[in-house]
Amino acid sequence: MLEIPVLISGGGPVGLTASLLLSQHGIRSLLVERHPGTALTPKARGINARTMEVFRQCGIDAAVREAGLAEGRLGADRLDGNPRRQGNRAPRAGTRDREEHGGDTGQECLCAQDDLEPVVRRFAEAAGPGELRFNTELTSFNQGPDAKGPVTGILTDRTTGAETPFEARYLIACEGAQSRVRRALGVTMIGRGEGL
Repeated sequence: MLEIPVLISGGGPVGLTASLLLSQHGIRSLLVERHPGTALTPKARGINARTMEVFRQCGIDAAVREAGLAEGRLGADRLDGNPRRQGNRAPRAGTRDREEHGGDTGQECLCAQDDLEPVVRRFAEAAGPGELRFNTELTSFNQGPDAKGPVTGILTDRTTGAETPFEARYLIACEGAQSRVRRALGVTMIGRGEGL
């Protein structure tokens, strides 16, 4: 049985950032993502100011900005053949802000998810002690009555079909709108998403 303090299900921006933050605090975790790698197509592009503040605290904000669209640059065409809207990064922070905080902070960034995820993944993999496993899916989980005790379940390697039982003290569900964990726990969403 695999024993891990924190299991993170989902390797998008939220899961990768959770892994990075836990590693930076010396907490061992395992992130599992059912896909073979990071996103291949552009999705959410706008990164809000608060998220950029978190990235600054992690020490990755400059790398995220570098991966984003340069000021005034048009992005690639969308999958439906239509061009992306004209976009650019938010204006750079003022001189005083850069001096006080050591760089751009409190500013939004235009960086598509397929450009963002490899950056956060690179830093999360380098940070340790967290581990990332792609092509691995959380296929079942259970927790004792009254949500007490460890979370147990099965991780499945999507390439080989091998199943690994696990026990974790905590499970963080970062699976997006189609979250298996959210649905299993009966947590509903507000707004669109159930039919996606």
